[in-house]
Amino acid sequence: MLSFHITLRVWVAAALLTRALAGGAEVITRAAAIQALSREEAGRKLPVRIRGVVVWRGSTRDPNFVVDDGERGVYVCCLRAIDPSMVPVVFENGDHPETTTEPGALVEIEGVSNPGGWAPIIMASRVRRVGTAPLPAPRHVPLEFLLAGNADSQRVEVEGVVQTVEKPDARGVTMISLMADGHRWWVNFDHGREIIAASLVDARVRVRGVLGPRLNLRSEVFSNNINTMGAADLDILVPPPVDPFQSPRVALDRLLPFSPDGAPFHRRVTQGVVILASPGRFFFLQAGNTGVRVDSATAEVKVGERVEVAGFAEMDSAVASMREGIVRSLGAAQVTEPLETSAKELIEPTLRHPLGNPDCYDYNGRLVKLKAKLIRTAFDEMEGRQHLLVESDGQTFSAVPSNSGPEWLASSTAWMEGSELTLTGVCELEFGEMAPKRDYPLAITGFHLLLRSPGDIGVLSQPSWWTSARLRFTLVWAGILIGLGLVWISMLRWLLRQRAKRLEDVMRSHRDTELEYASAQRERLRLAVDLHDGIKQNLVAASYRVIAATGHLPDTADVSAGHLASAHDTLLRTQTELEECIWGLRAVAEGPPDFVHLLDHVSNSGEHWPKGAVTISSEGTYHRLPRDVAGSLLLLFQEACGNAFRHGCASRIAVTVSYGTNTFDLRIVDDGTGFDARTAPGSESGHFGIDGMKLRMRWLGGTLRITRHSTGMEIHACIPWRTLRSLANDFPADPLHASLAETS
Repeated sequence: MLSFHITLRVWVAAALLTRALAGGAEVITRAAAIQALSREEAGRKLPVRIRGVVVWRGSTRDPNFVVDDGERGVYVCCLRAIDPSMVPVVFENGDHPETTTEPGALVEIEGVSNPGGWAPIIMASRVRRVGTAPLPAPRHVPLEFLLAGNADSQRVEVEGVVQTVEKPDARGVTMISLMADGHRWWVNFDHGREIIAASLVDARVRVRGVLGPRLNLRSEVFSNNINTMGAADLDILVPPPVDPFQSPRVALDRLLPFSPDGAPFHRRVTQGVVILASPGRFFFLQAGNTGVRVDSATAEVKVGERVEVAGFAEMDSAVASMREGIVRSLGAAQVTEPLETSAKELIEPTLRHPLGNPDCYDYNGRLVKLKAKLIRTAFDEMEGRQHLLVESDGQTFSAVPSNSGPEWLASSTAWMEGSELTLTGVCELEFGEMAPKRDYPLAITGFHLLLRSPGDIGVLSQPSWWTSARLRFTLVWAGILIGLGLVWISMLRWLLRQRAKRLEDVMRSHRDTELEYASAQRERLRLAVDLHDGIKQNLVAASYRVIAATGHLPDTADVSAGHLASAHDTLLRTQTELEECIWGLRAVAEGPPDFVHLLDHVSNSGEHWPKGAVTISSEGTYHRLPRDVAGSLLLLFQEACGNAFRHGCASRIAVTVSYGTNTFDLRIVDDGTGFDARTAPGSESGHFGIDGMKLRMRWLGGTLRITRHSTGMEIHACIPWRTLRSLANDFPADPLHASLAETS
């Protein structure tokens, strides 16, 4: 076999070298050549065209199959999910993929190589059925190659004793475990619903199928599967006993006794008293000084019941146990009192000499009782149980409940770390590696206890509440609280300094504002009186004189008449602008208190603006504005609208008053030609409109934004409510309103 593999690899290497030198892609046509590829070579997707007979096919959900070309078998994958770059497989000359690749079908396969999970495989792109052929005879591969997985995808034949038969899964696959040549094999029967457990368990059978190694996370073989198609691939050589309890009987302390003609992998019958039970999982029997674990998913037993068990002796551990146990009750019995012992005695028993010493015994599987100190507890979320880590005689071990239940959680509150406990449970020893230089090949390295109920835990004493852990916890939290207190005090001092500084700034600003406001009020009063009583009257008189002069110059030249007419027009415009200013100041004192209605009153009362050209709307919940603020905003409104009509040739102006949550907003949008606010002339050239509006908003504590759009100009004035409230509380009464009222 070894020389065959060496020869095959030399042949493949030569073929690959020839193809590389020739520059072509030689097609692989032999299954042996595919499996001889290295993982790197198989990963290059080398072209494959092979002809052979199908020896195995997966279930309906798994279209993959194994083909044998007469020399060797190889796995063929039809799942595109394994390699997304592959196109869907084309099946030809078959009504359905199942009929194309049924066992016995002679097929031609085209595809590429793939490394596979364990051995190289074929990723098929086209499968064509060309006929039918007999299945090749199963190979008798040496056990060492079977266990190593070297016979992957080969049709083999093994004989052994059936120990378990699982129920069919959703795909109809039935699995059995087979003891053959001292090793456990798993046999999958695809389409195996006809497999009956009662007719196979404990029978000696011959099985034919395709070997498929079971792999771990690193793609290493740890067990083997034999995949078959159904009951036709199984022959019963020796049927099982009709009654399982007719099997050979053995004592509980001699599950595997010497027998010159014994059958080691068949059922045996023994008996004992149940000392611990975990339903659906396992239970423990004890007879005399010997205890044995019995794994069974079906047995229903109770503690204190004497039972007879038919099962398979198992040597997965250093001591024999039983698996797949079938139970027959023999009635109630007295449970042996737990043996009071110590951790040292459990791991250092008097071992039985190879030449025999029947009075010696070990403690594995026995009910014992010992004292220990609780180190800590841990809750297993999956099992819903409290696990205890304890220490006795310098030996640390775990005490584990054999079942779950609410009584364990209720009892766990009494288990404090450091408590002295008494533990009663079944001991399971833990063994180390082989030690060939010792008289006894196995060394006991530890143990754990399986507890039956919370009553198996007795509290002898509890530690002081002030444990070192609690003291550390208290000191840590005290330090944290002191640190937080210091940080809080520092923050309060910082906040106090900030508040004091802010208060000082507010008081200074308040004083400056009062002075500025008083000066502005006096100046407004003076200007209003002067404009009304002096400048306006003089301008009116000048206008009359110009008219009179024009009337007494019948012989004056046309040029003089034109100049006088221009002067007359200029005086009229000046008079109109002065009337607008005085009219706006009066409107603040005489108009409605609501600012929106005030704007509407002013825009509809004056004759110097086009009728209906100004529309006013409001948003939000109404808030009353201080009269002084309303007057300043009214003058800003007049200036903006006047500029839009006089200089921007606007025909429509939309005014929106917004009572927001945090701010008061006034938006004035016109459809005129507009101007660039950055380059507009200012007060240095005799134009005071824009600068005046900015100064008003600065005095009111707000912002003014002038924006030019493609359809006109937008003026947006925004004042925070907190500023307006401070203005309403801090400003003195405006004497201008009363003065204007008296004057009018």
